[in-house]
Amino acid sequence: MRKQIGGDHYQRLDIEPLDFFRAVSEDGYEGFLRFNAMKYLTRYPQKGGIGDLRKAHHYCELLIELYEHKQMASHHNSDDKMP
Repeated sequence: MRKQIGGDHYQRLDIEPLDFFRAVSEDGYEGFLRFNAMKYLTRYPQKGGIGDLRKAHHYCELLIELYEHKQMASHHNSDDKMP
């Protein structure tokens, strides 16, 4: 993983939990990202303030990357089927 919001505790691991989750389940990975974005967006006023907003933003960025990757793959696959 390139970036971590709120410390470096995951970056010290051999494999970060987020990278493991992506490797074992892309559909589950998308759900995980969506859940975490919503978690931080809903709790920021009462708990983590700007830090939680930064975390939500981070998860949204990862969702955008995943969505763009899926769109490119879908477009590429449709090109392969053209005569």
